[in-house]
Amino acid sequence: MSCFCSSFCPYPTSSSTIVSGTHIRYAVVPDPGNKCGGCDGNIALYGQNVTPNSDQGADEMTDSIMHELSETVTDPDGAGWFTSSGAENGDLCNYTYGTPLSTGPGNGASANVVMNGHYYLIQKIWTNVAPQKCAP
Repeated sequence: MSCFCSSFCPYPTSSSTIVSGTHIRYAVVPDPGNKCGGCDGNIALYGQNVTPNSDQGADEMTDSIMHELSETVTDPDGAGWFTSSGAENGDLCNYTYGTPLSTGPGNGASANVVMNGHYYLIQKIWTNVAPQKCAP
């Protein structure tokens, strides 16, 4: 998609025309080859030139997928949960990662999650449960 990563970052959407008679909810995220620096927290927020797994495209996809999946679940058709200004639960915590791990991936990148021995920088998601906040 032209302008992807420069004019806009990933987003959730839905369609009833992809498969006739089936309403499909999905998220549009960058191909790993796009290397969306403007959408990646390590680059856009921390000003780093490296990501936790030294694969900017895959690391950006991981963070974006978590953001968009949470929005697809809570606002599947654009009529679910969102604020009066139109922000969804992922938007309220965009680029909010919390304190990076004290022991990171070893390449200088920030990370806040370790899964199966791999480091990731994954944003927090808004919780409407008291106390309302950005939560892992």
